[in-house]
Amino acid sequence: MDHMNGNTMWRDAEITELKQIDEYKSFIDKGVGFNPGSDFKKIRVHMVYAVKHDGHHKARLVAGGHLTETPIDSVYSSVVSL
Repeated sequence: MDHMNGNTMWRDAEITELKQIDEYKSFIDKGVGFNPGSDFKKIRVHMVYAVKHDGHHKARLVAGGHLTETPIDSVYSSVVSL
């Protein structure tokens, strides 16, 4: 889409999101040859894009968390409205 629009807004939003994930140390890179074994579950991820009210382009990396077991000890989900 950036190529068609002649800008890099979406790519910049992706890079910002991936840098933040790296800063928070959300994932541990085990390398290409790592065999996770049977106690790990593969979860697919995808990018979700939005244009905010101020025209800011936002990209979020979203994981299919519904594919994992729900933790019994702590489950909380907040809702924010405008």
